Amino acid sequence: MAPPTQRVYEGQLPPEVLSCLNNTRFLHLATCTSTLRPHIALMNYTYIPPTKTFTGTTLPTAVSSTSGPGAIIMLLSPTTKKLQNIKSNPHVSLLVHDWVSQRPPTASGPSSPDTNSLSPLAQFLQNMNSSELQSYSHTVRGYARILESGSNEEEYYKDVHKEANKFEGAKCYVEGEEGSVFVVVELEGGKIADWKGSVEDWGLPEEEATVNGL
Repeated sequence: MAPPTQRVYEGQLPPEVLSCLNNTRFLHLATCTSTLRPHIALMNYTYIPPTKTFTGTTLPTAVSSTSGPGAIIMLLSPTTKKLQNIKSNPHVSLLVHDWVSQRPPTASGPSSPDTNSLSPLAQFLQNMNSSELQSYSHTVRGYARILESGSNEEEYYKDVHKEANKFEGAKCYVEGEEGSVFVVVELEGGKIADWKGSVEDWGLPEEEATVNGL
C-alpha cells in the first residue's frame, strides 16, 4: 500500500467527505477516557456546513463559524459511556462511509443464503460489481462540545437536527430521553480511504493546525 498523500483544505471539506456526510444517515463515534480506554458507538447525526453553524458564540477551536469544514451534531443520552468520555476528553474521531455491500457468500460458508429464495432486487444487488456499491471510507478528527441546555445555540441546532431527520422512526434521534444533550463536533481533519486501499490525509492549513495542537 502506498503511503498516504496529504491534502490541505482551503475553507471547505474535500468533495468526497462532503458528499458522504450529506448522504449518509449514521456514523461511528469513537471516544476515549482520560485513561486511554477507547469506546465506539453507532450514531445518527446531522452535518452542518460552515455557512449554517451557529454564530452567537465563540468556538473553542481555530475553526471559525463562517469558514472551515463545518460541524456534526448528535443527541446523546445522559448516562452513556460516550458522553462521560467527552466530558473528560473532548477529542473524538468519526468514521463515516458509503459502503453498502456485504461480504460475498461462499459455497462452503455455513450462512450462505439460497440465491433462489432471494427477490430479484436482492439478487441484482448481490451480483452487482462491488466497485459500484462501495467507494470511500472517511475517518475524521474533531473537537466535541456539549451544548448548554436551554441555550440559544442548543435550540438552533435542535431545530436543524429535527428538520434533517424526518424519516420514519427518527423520533428517538431527535427527542431522546429525559436529560439527553446535544453535542457539536467541530471537524479538524482526517483520512480518506477507498475500497482499493488508497489512503489520503486531509486537514487544516498548517498555521491553524498548530493552534489546535494537531
